[in-house]
Amino acid sequence: MRDTLKQLYNIEPLALIKCSDKVYQIKCENESYCLKYINHHDDGKVCEKLKALHIDYFAMPIQTQQRTITPTFKNKVIRLTPWIQEEYLEAKDIKLKYYLSRIGEVHQKTVFTSNVSISFYKETAAHIEELQTQALHILDKMMEDIERLDYKSPSQWYYTLNYTKFIKSLDQSKEHLNKFKELTKDKSTIRQVITHQNFDYSHVFIAKDKIISNEKMQICSPVYEIQSLFEHSYFGSIDLSGCLTEYFDKFTLEDYEIEWLLALLYVPIIKFYLGNDFKNLTNIMQSVFMVKSVEELESEIKK
Repeated sequence: MRDTLKQLYNIEPLALIKCSDKVYQIKCENESYCLKYINHHDDGKVCEKLKALHIDYFAMPIQTQQRTITPTFKNKVIRLTPWIQEEYLEAKDIKLKYYLSRIGEVHQKTVFTSNVSISFYKETAAHIEELQTQALHILDKMMEDIERLDYKSPSQWYYTLNYTKFIKSLDQSKEHLNKFKELTKDKSTIRQVITHQNFDYSHVFIAKDKIISNEKMQICSPVYEIQSLFEHSYFGSIDLSGCLTEYFDKFTLEDYEIEWLLALLYVPIIKFYLGNDFKNLTNIMQSVFMVKSVEELESEIKK
């Protein structure tokens, strides 16, 4: 790896520290870098747009001497960024608010409108309908299996108590999808922004005013940013809808985007694992909390 780093970036590592299976800290004489294995090549368009707009909240990849940002090492795609020293901040609500404020600014500064085919929104609606059908099948199948049991585990009891809540959430998804269809039946444009789609508390460095792990950034609808935030993060006692005001103070969703987002978020997501009741109970609790969070989001977003 040392020879490869010298060849690609003209840097001479003093030490290579393995932080995880995908991340290495590369220590050099005057500075350190983060080398990360990622699962795709980056064409650099997002980086170019961020630079052109002078948006510097993200730890951006370093170009190789061949002017690429995702070279290949031993048949794996790598990405090199400046190393940002970990900061110790326990106040997760502050990190979340900072993140949402910065993402709101990025969306506000990068938004543009592009044309889409006549079938785009019909295909989008069909995809959501497929998600709804799959969710209903999983919910009903689990309920049928539980009803046959003489003895129910804690997770199964908890599921039966919340089954109607999940069905109601699915009905809400269908209502919002119908509104989305109505708003987009003659629509041939879409708003797009630069999205991050990789929130984690460990990716946020307030003191440095930086957000790391940006390999999932792409140009798409802002709907997918908020969907990613909800589906891949568990906020526990933190009031997510309240924190989202930091985002909405900077960027406002249009009506069709609101209905699109709510149609997606109201689809219950529950994963069951055979023989792992604790994990199942945790997953159901997270799903219940997500339904509550989406209800609060709807209330907040439609004020």
